[in-house]
Amino acid sequence: MIELINLTKFFGTNCAVNNVDLRIEDGDFFALLGPNGAGKSTILGMISGLITPSKGYIKINGTKLDLHRKKSSFSIGVLFENPSFYEYLSGRDNITMLAKLKDCNNKKEIEQLIDTISLSEYADILVNKYSLGMKQRLALACALLNNPDILILDEPTNGLDPEGIHAILNLLTHYIKKGNKTIIISSHQVHDMEAICNKIAIINNGNILIDGMLSDLLNDHSSSYLLTTNNPKECEMFLKNQSWMKNFQFINHKRGLKDFYIESIKKGKQ
Repeated sequence: MIELINLTKFFGTNCAVNNVDLRIEDGDFFALLGPNGAGKSTILGMISGLITPSKGYIKINGTKLDLHRKKSSFSIGVLFENPSFYEYLSGRDNITMLAKLKDCNNKKEIEQLIDTISLSEYADILVNKYSLGMKQRLALACALLNNPDILILDEPTNGLDPEGIHAILNLLTHYIKKGNKTIIISSHQVHDMEAICNKIAIINNGNILIDGMLSDLLNDHSSSYLLTTNNPKECEMFLKNQSWMKNFQFINHKRGLKDFYIESIKKGKQ
């Protein structure tokens, strides 16, 4: 289980992630959805141990990540957006080099990975000859080394054509069925994630707007709005006293204006 508790990250004076609380259970296929620049990659970087939180902390199976980062990292596989490789080595050589760094020298496992990602025919071709889809599958193979319990994927289908997207998502669906694996994936493509994930969170400007089981959210009878005002106190007083108000939270402050995220219950559903 992964717990994010009051997780906050500042870059200078810019708050990229603001007091995020999330709980991801073992076996979840969890999607973090939001526009570019919303804070998705920063959250994934903190879960993977590559970015240090400014405030708050992360617990994996009850253990604080910042206190046992090296121990925790062995159970985590990571694929970040725009992965880089040794372009003048083959796909097989790239995987083999990384496997040695991860103390994974099982040649049979490497060959199985290459076969799983459907790169057997191209494994000995230089990576600089690979298409974007082939590079994404190679990056996924690298993330899957050592059969991690937690797989963190940052926009793994970005820039792919429909066939490439289907191939990646199909691989992930089969992987999570292998055992009690947890996948955390970020995307701005809601439709693709709806087909494979059981739990989602929507983030904007570093704030979690909504999270929960996808089935529950799809059956929810509420509408969501973004309200911008230059008189936040009066606006807040008015909205909090309305019977149709379900959720109301401040999410952004810019140029003298404040943004509020609002969920209202549709008429006839109170």
